[in-house]
Amino acid sequence: GLAVDMDRSIVEAVMQQTGTAVGHTLSINLTRQSVLDPAFHQWLADILKDSPVSSRLAFEVAEPIMDSEPDAVLGLAAVVHAHGGQVGLDRCGASGIALDRLRTHKAHYHKIDGQFIRDVHASPERQRYLEAMLQLRHGLDIIVIAERVESAPELDSLRALGVDGAQGFFIGEPRSEE
Repeated sequence: GLAVDMDRSIVEAVMQQTGTAVGHTLSINLTRQSVLDPAFHQWLADILKDSPVSSRLAFEVAEPIMDSEPDAVLGLAAVVHAHGGQVGLDRCGASGIALDRLRTHKAHYHKIDGQFIRDVHASPERQRYLEAMLQLRHGLDIIVIAERVESAPELDSLRALGVDGAQGFFIGEPRSEE
């Protein structure tokens, strides 16, 4: 379908441009359709094979997909890991994924959904929730990244809680490579 074709085009474009991003890992969000498509998995294995940039790529899957289709995500992760790449979970916390899936899905990092980040500095309840999420994920050696960080107070609170990284408009707005 169209979503799978779009993901293929994005992967190809990122792989072509990765050579200019020295020392950086580049993340690509994949659509549900691509994650569930065995033909996409085979195509990805073929394009990553013998690629000098495959180890600098990370493929992100939304946590709700992991929750509903764990076998497909594990299949995708096997392809990516076989070629030295990373798999990350996006929108973490949004679906309440089971603990066993956190342990077995082998993601390199988790991105905590922005709904838990917004105004975290002013919400002791959100802080406690994030502390629990961080403790669980860090206990499984998973890197935790906060999404949609939009203010210095949010970033300061997240640092104090032990988040490993952050992204959002406060960190830097999207820009083109040009």
